Amino acid sequence: MKEDGWTWIKSDRLRERHFVREGDIVVSNTEQSKDGSLIGSPAIIRFPEWYKKDKAIFSMDLSKLLLKISSIDVNFLFYYLSFVQPLARKYHTGTNVWHLNLDSWVRDLLIPLPPLEEQKKIVELLQKADELYIQINDFLQNLEDEANTLYKSILRLALTGKLTEDWRRQIILLRSVIIPYLVYQASKIKGRPVYMTELMKYLFLLQKEYNVNLAYNFEPYKYAPFTPQFYNDLEELKDKVEVKEAKEDVDKGLITSKELPQLDQNIATAINDLLHRLGNRSLEELLFYVNEKYPDYTVKSELNLDGFLADLPARYAFLLALKHH
Repeated sequence: MKEDGWTWIKSDRLRERHFVREGDIVVSNTEQSKDGSLIGSPAIIRFPEWYKKDKAIFSMDLSKLLLKISSIDVNFLFYYLSFVQPLARKYHTGTNVWHLNLDSWVRDLLIPLPPLEEQKKIVELLQKADELYIQINDFLQNLEDEANTLYKSILRLALTGKLTEDWRRQIILLRSVIIPYLVYQASKIKGRPVYMTELMKYLFLLQKEYNVNLAYNFEPYKYAPFTPQFYNDLEELKDKVEVKEAKEDVDKGLITSKELPQLDQNIATAINDLLHRLGNRSLEELLFYVNEKYPDYTVKSELNLDGFLADLPARYAFLLALKHH
């Protein structure tokens, strides 16, 4: 019958050799994994507190060691047998299930025996090392559990969009300042509103050449670098910029800024430098510059920019120089 996970046996054929007592040492004589990690492994018998009997029957897969001398500490023997356990592999028999050839194993097993007091000191040090190992292992396991919990939490936040919510809010805020500033300054230089295509290329160059992170995902399009996010931003910025219809082949929209917002000095310097280089150039010249310098974005382009420059040798020379800026 089974009680508390134990199997209780009644038999009149049991002998003393069938029993183990508290503190006895046993070794595994059978292994099915066939990697040698179990066969010959020792264990010291410890009964749970609720177990009130002084002995128990052990499995035929274990062998009990009978110590014929009293000058050996059982814990010292346990640690030593654990240390030499890999040597037991060469004493196995069988193929599907390994069995330990006990006679050969015991015959060749040599156990160095320091004085009993020294054995106890060695055991004391090894037990402290065991405790430290368990503490470290528990710490690492807790760390792994916490890491898994954190990963799942981050994954959930990422999939729901909450992980980057603050970042996206900051990007939107940055765009809401840069776009009006850029439009205002460019219009001032040009003496006219800014074409939507011009503004998009300025934003592209700010990211590419000045490392201003606006998180725009530009891709090849019929007028080279393009991002649909730009139009969403213009819609959100109705109170700061005004878009009017234009009658141009390349661009149908002109943008003016209603204000000159305050901007981070480094970003303002980058914008002013960009406009100093390209702000007084025409839309055609700007497109030529972007297309020539960033050909990866022209694979879907429908522009024939050579026609813009056919009768403008001076401008062409300028753009060739600008291309190598």
